[in-house]
Amino acid sequence: MAQEIDLRERKRIEKELVQSKQMLELVMDAIPQLIFWKDRDSVFLGCNRNAAKAAGLSHPSEIQGKTDHDLAWRKEEADFYRACDEKVMRSGRAEYHIQEPQFQADGKNAWLDTNKIPLHDEDGNVSGILVTVEDITERKQAEEALRKSERRYRELFDGAPVGIFQSTPEGRYLTVNPEYARIAGYASPEEMVAQVTNIADQLYARPEERKLFMEVLREQGGTGCFVAEFRRRDGSTYWATMTTRCEQDEHGRVSYTGFLADITHQKLAEQSIITAKEAAEAANRTKSEFLANMSHELRTPFNGILGMLQLLQTTNLDEEQRQFVSLAVKASERFTRLLTDLLEISQYESGMRRAVAEQFRVPGLCETVLDLFTVITLEKGIAVECSIDEAIPSELVGDVGRVRQILFNLIGNALKFTQKGSVKLGLTQLPPIRDGDPRILFSVTDTGVGIPDDKLKDLFAPFVQVDGSYTREYQGAGLGLAVVKRLVDQMGGNISVESFPDEGTSVHVVLPFKHVP
Repeated sequence: MAQEIDLRERKRIEKELVQSKQMLELVMDAIPQLIFWKDRDSVFLGCNRNAAKAAGLSHPSEIQGKTDHDLAWRKEEADFYRACDEKVMRSGRAEYHIQEPQFQADGKNAWLDTNKIPLHDEDGNVSGILVTVEDITERKQAEEALRKSERRYRELFDGAPVGIFQSTPEGRYLTVNPEYARIAGYASPEEMVAQVTNIADQLYARPEERKLFMEVLREQGGTGCFVAEFRRRDGSTYWATMTTRCEQDEHGRVSYTGFLADITHQKLAEQSIITAKEAAEAANRTKSEFLANMSHELRTPFNGILGMLQLLQTTNLDEEQRQFVSLAVKASERFTRLLTDLLEISQYESGMRRAVAEQFRVPGLCETVLDLFTVITLEKGIAVECSIDEAIPSELVGDVGRVRQILFNLIGNALKFTQKGSVKLGLTQLPPIRDGDPRILFSVTDTGVGIPDDKLKDLFAPFVQVDGSYTREYQGAGLGLAVVKRLVDQMGGNISVESFPDEGTSVHVVLPFKHVP
């Protein structure tokens, strides 16, 4: 009876042992780490499935009786593992987190984090070793990628040609790069971070601007670009452009990260350009005022000379004397026209001529302009025609004096270069572009010599004519169209030209006006 009970107890114990072994194997196989155990001579006694797979074995039982040199490791790796085993078993102390490379059975190189723990028998003597291994390849790769990234960042940070910084809202720097330290006059970034305790007071030429910039940053959603004058360590100032971004970490702490570029030379160049421009404009105004005054002073006595010559023409003169007087009158008239053009262009450049808006009759405008050319058209035998679009109101509001000057110069120019045929003045209403105000197209077309394409670009430049000389068949200084261009621009209009050599020229001017209230 007792034997039967012992037998049942033994079977129960054996069953539990089997179950425990199965449970242990199940747990070990479920663990992602590699687990090996060896005897005192570093001969494998067993392993879990992941370890067998890494060693190139199909089942854990195949590892029994083998050493590291029998597996897929390189010889130098197997030697290293045996040396570590010997060290642990000799000292009787465990070694943790031994990081080592390994060439695995699948041909991949891996990094392992290994723990080696000595095993003891019932007498306390070291009888073997337990090895647990974790594949940390991905972690190693991530760490290496992070190191490379940090190295690249540091290289960019230290070698950037612009200043880079990170600061706090309270006015201290967390970090600056060498270029920013150099720009601000400090020996090193560490010195600048340590010595600048109030950015606004120490580095801004106008301390209140930093607070203003921070407010703008908040209004613009945390990013902004500013231009300001800063102060160096030695007290000298410089101009810089600064691009800043407001950032907040996971703890809610706010900081500012930005870039700063020294633009002092650019600012000085801009100021020099502005100063030179203002000086040139002042000199040009002085010149224009002088020309305007001189033209006026010269024209007054010369009108007297012209009047005397015209009176002389009415006296009894022989044919030769009459010819001399006629040439003198024509020369005087050309000189008077030149003075008039000089006076006009000088007044516009010096700002002496102001726009005057007044009510006028459109037909009357055309009549007064054409009447001025009656004598010339009769002498040359050229017809001057005028056509007015019926859609144009009979009365408009605008600077009629300027319009009259524009038409006078355009028609006079057309008659000068036309020896036969006709000159036509046409007025056409265009669609309004804003506020319903009328726009009128003035077109002056002649059948004269025309203008080559390569000369059109210089047509409105002062003192320029098509043949580029002052002694030519068509007298004048080339100011008429320059005056027209300035008048058109001042009135908010535009001008264009189309021309064909030996066929004629058309000049089109579009001007805005107002309706009569």
